[in-house]
Amino acid sequence: MTLTRGELEIVLAQSRDWLVGSFIQQIRVPDADRILLGLRRPGETRWLLGCSAPRLGRLHFVTRPPPNPKTALPVQGLLRKELKGAIVRVEQLDGERITRLVFEGAAGIRTLVLELYGGGGNIALLDGEDRVLGRAGSPRRPGCAAGRGEPWLPPSGDGTWRAAELGGRTTLDGLEERYARLEAEIEEKAATRALRRRIQARRKELRKLRDRRERDLARAGSSEELRRRAELLRGSFHLLRKGSSSVRVIDWAAEGQPEIEVEIDPALEPSELVARAFGRARRAERAENEGARRLAETVDALAQVDELSAMLDDAPHDALELADELLPAPRRQAEPGRRPAGQPFLAWRTPSGHELRVGRSAAENDRLTMRLSKGNDVWLHVRGRAGAHVIIRDPGKSPSPELLLLGAQLALVRSGLANGEREEVTWTRVKHVSKPKGSKPGSVVATQDRVLYVEVDRSALDSLTRV
Repeated sequence: MTLTRGELEIVLAQSRDWLVGSFIQQIRVPDADRILLGLRRPGETRWLLGCSAPRLGRLHFVTRPPPNPKTALPVQGLLRKELKGAIVRVEQLDGERITRLVFEGAAGIRTLVLELYGGGGNIALLDGEDRVLGRAGSPRRPGCAAGRGEPWLPPSGDGTWRAAELGGRTTLDGLEERYARLEAEIEEKAATRALRRRIQARRKELRKLRDRRERDLARAGSSEELRRRAELLRGSFHLLRKGSSSVRVIDWAAEGQPEIEVEIDPALEPSELVARAFGRARRAERAENEGARRLAETVDALAQVDELSAMLDDAPHDALELADELLPAPRRQAEPGRRPAGQPFLAWRTPSGHELRVGRSAAENDRLTMRLSKGNDVWLHVRGRAGAHVIIRDPGKSPSPELLLLGAQLALVRSGLANGEREEVTWTRVKHVSKPKGSKPGSVVATQDRVLYVEVDRSALDSLTRV
């Protein structure tokens, strides 16, 4: 927990002699709640940590500082510019968990203020007249809420000191280890809460997927019935006539061997009728097998999620270690109006305002389609060949032919086809696209897809604007 006033006094009593006269060499600000000062005395360098985070407020030396963040906070630049020279005074306000480190250097007098409170404090930099130059966090109570350029004032209090909090102690050992354990506990609890949310979201997603695949399997039709029909047509080949819309055949396998009427396509020759009937039976059989396999995978994945949920209650540490193996990576939220750097797609905007996204490799096709797209987005791909996945974002209930053709042209061009070539482009909603377990990067299975037969015309893409 946050240092008490008595504990803070002990820390300062232990460290004041070393701090006064030490020169500042480095400043690191990992986040808005922590600042680390690299301080130097002849023959020795130490790192002083000041932390104002809720429940973790403290001030003490650490053996190893954390690395600089990839994106520096504005306050870090301010501190590196203003905080120069040596520490001349270390002060603790009477009756408060507030420490003032006073520096004197080329910029004049500067004071670094660390406000510690159980619910979260703050870190502020003051000029020689105690006016606020900047803060690590936004102004908040119960600390001083003065804005930039306003005088820093301590919170009102009776100014009395509670000596009983010292408890007779004169030293505090193991502060770094104590807070390392506390931070680890807080991080694990936060990770556990986040994992529980991920499990709930994944369970909901898998249940919907299971129900949809059960419906798809039920709609696939009976391959046995289609094969039986094909066998009947082959056994009655001599009765088939081009131009007839039906034929009456004897069902030799049925009880009583009844005569039944079977509808046929009058435009086909007898051999074509039989071949098509067996082709439908084979496709139905493949669809049934694939649908059953995918349904079984979904049921297994749902069972694993339920097991992970039970493990989270009984052994949270083990569940956290297994989470990334059993759950998809959580999606990162992009800043409004900005696309995160390193995103696995290129993007264009159409004259109608729709965004078209294109994967740049097989692996990035997978990420774009399976991780970064919504269920009702439109997915397009050149049929029968390797190439880019194209996603039309938020196309509405009925995508216009013009929008689909732009997406198809983009799929063709980004798949390496030249002007004048013609190819089939398949499209469907992203929710009907799945990736079989163990399949190669970029390999997916699409259902309820439709086909566009398009000739490549690169000039059609001139209307697109790069995002």
